[in-house]
Amino acid sequence: MESIRLLNIEKNENQIKYKYTCDGKISKALRREKEYLIEYGFDITHIPDSILTVPFLANLLPIVWVYDAEIHVDEIDEDFLMCLDDVKRAYSEMYPNIKFKGTIITNKIVSNDIVDDKNRSMLFFSGGVDAVYSLINLRKELPLLCTIWGSDLFFQDKEGWNNVSLQVRETAQDFGLDYTFIKTSFRSILNYNILNKDFAKPSHENWWHGFQHGIAILAHGAPIAYYFGIRRINLAATVSVKSIEDYTCASTPAIDNNVKFCGCYCIHEGVESSRNDKIRRICRFSRTANKKIRLRVCWEQRTGSNCCLCEKCARTYMAIFSEGYDPIEFGFDLSPEIYQTVKDKIISSKLKIPIVFWKDIIRGLSDKRELLEENVLADYIVNRYSEYGKSSIRYIPTIVEKENKAIKAVLLERQHDYSTVSSSFKSVGLNSGNLVFREALLHNLSLANMSYEDYCQMPERFKGLPIVTTDLIWINENSDFDYLYNRVQQLKDIAFVPMSVGLQAKSFRTDFRLNDSVKRVLAAIQERAVIGVRGEYTAEILNKHGIKNIDVIGCPSLYYENNPDFKISRTNYPIQKVCVNFRTFYGLLSVKEKHFLTYCANRRYDFVEQTDYMFSPENAADTAYYNYVSKWIDHKKKLFFDVDEWKNYLADFQFSMGLRFHGNVVALWNRIPALFFIIDSRTEELVRYFNLPFLKMQDFDDRKPIEYYYELADYTLFNSNYEKKFLKYQEFLRKNKILTHSEG
Repeated sequence: MESIRLLNIEKNENQIKYKYTCDGKISKALRREKEYLIEYGFDITHIPDSILTVPFLANLLPIVWVYDAEIHVDEIDEDFLMCLDDVKRAYSEMYPNIKFKGTIITNKIVSNDIVDDKNRSMLFFSGGVDAVYSLINLRKELPLLCTIWGSDLFFQDKEGWNNVSLQVRETAQDFGLDYTFIKTSFRSILNYNILNKDFAKPSHENWWHGFQHGIAILAHGAPIAYYFGIRRINLAATVSVKSIEDYTCASTPAIDNNVKFCGCYCIHEGVESSRNDKIRRICRFSRTANKKIRLRVCWEQRTGSNCCLCEKCARTYMAIFSEGYDPIEFGFDLSPEIYQTVKDKIISSKLKIPIVFWKDIIRGLSDKRELLEENVLADYIVNRYSEYGKSSIRYIPTIVEKENKAIKAVLLERQHDYSTVSSSFKSVGLNSGNLVFREALLHNLSLANMSYEDYCQMPERFKGLPIVTTDLIWINENSDFDYLYNRVQQLKDIAFVPMSVGLQAKSFRTDFRLNDSVKRVLAAIQERAVIGVRGEYTAEILNKHGIKNIDVIGCPSLYYENNPDFKISRTNYPIQKVCVNFRTFYGLLSVKEKHFLTYCANRRYDFVEQTDYMFSPENAADTAYYNYVSKWIDHKKKLFFDVDEWKNYLADFQFSMGLRFHGNVVALWNRIPALFFIIDSRTEELVRYFNLPFLKMQDFDDRKPIEYYYELADYTLFNSNYEKKFLKYQEFLRKNKILTHSEG
């Protein structure tokens, strides 16, 4: 029988030693000659064994599950035991070819709660990009920082640990935070050769990254939570939600967010942002807050510093360059000799460039002319991978600002610059679909649209009019709207009216965390205006957080015609002209997404792109597939920065389908049926609110004919409910004293 038995937990001031035995084949997965110990920065002798058992169990449970073994412990924390079914299910879904079984046998289940409940939070902090980004997000919570010695730096590397520990202490001091540490042998006791060979490598993974580190690291926080009164433990996300599909990793929201113990819950923090998003935020924060930030990203150098020669170092400092900042200010000791050395390593193939992580960097570097003249590495990378440094999409920047004399409100938006593709996307919020939203507002309402800077200098006749804001259409758990709050506070007598406020989540999570920045600005806004939200899910979460002056209005783009009788109907003609759209090409495509693109490519459907992320080999992870689909996209893709041209283009089609809400809405403006595909909560709550026909991407079947999907585009419910939605939107506008053109 495969089994592990915890015999005893030895407590000695700040140190735990686990004494255990194991039987069967599972014993080969453990290095019994290594002592299993954990040291904390405080006395643990009074902490219950049921909590001290948690780190032991969490580290070994994935092994127990894959070996279908028993693990025996005397007592266990109730919260931790109850969360394990969800955690195991997440592993099973990630690795469907592996059976996760195994059993925990215990004599006692103990209900623990934090003794000194201070409602504090904690952040595991390494000093890397992910951790620093999360620190910036959470800084106002004053989280306890905790660093682990034994995860990437091992016990023999005392010099490296001392350097890292000093750096983290300095960071904690600079941010006014407390700091603690953990020293653990949780990696040393595992036989990675066996675990990798038998389980990880067949799944194209390694045990540490693919099976161990998320739950194992988080569980080390159980004694800290009990001792310090911690309610929330944050582990910085290493994978973005933009690329999480079909990506295996032991630290994901599905695993980390389900881990609980002694009244404390865990958060997979920062998953909404890519690595480049994080670097951009770090650089900007460092400058605006005047804080010196030293990043520690290197896995090659075991001294706690950055070698500047490995791929991860190069990728990080080149990303900093691409954002217009100097990497030397962020802990990289760089020189012309280093740039030349890295260039030579790339040329000789001693250093591989995973282009999926470099595309945004190359695009950012390509317009830094002075840098390219001075930096041989930047110049070489941009020229070698030139296809990622520019867009091949033709665009016509012909937006015309509409003159309107009967101004009844103001629409604040960013200044527009359509001189290049890059500046055009920045002008429209990186997604041309935002133009559809904007066009509907300008088409219907008596608005003067201008930048905030222009507004501050505008004629007195505009003063006192309500301000329509679209800043809050995309809210995640780390959104920072302090700038908007400051505007609201500066203009004390002006009503700010948010349109289509929406939360970004993978699913309708009831535990969505509205941060202080978001709550503060919404609380200030609701004192002067009714807040328009996109759906019932957002309304429910806002209401839970005390934001109650709200109306559910959907999206203004569907009120474009200002017509309560707006209806969509299907025809009986053969479906021949179809236009499709897709999500941002970021990260690996899921299996169903690949099927969808192949389905469209096989039928040579037209394709409308809405971002400047080009389809790449890294999205496909299959050269033949990439070559086939990319030829179709290159031949059929269209991109519009003029909504009238977009609308006119779609007028000749019979059917639209895909993942872009506004891309499909433009088809509806032409009375062309559309089928909305969904992968997240923002789109789903909109289509549900309007009773629009939709299909979850996971349910797409490439064996079905196009007529099948056309039949799914049934607008019966939409048509019968539209007038009520329209009138509700009109009432919302009247409450906020915003008039349509017909009323103005």
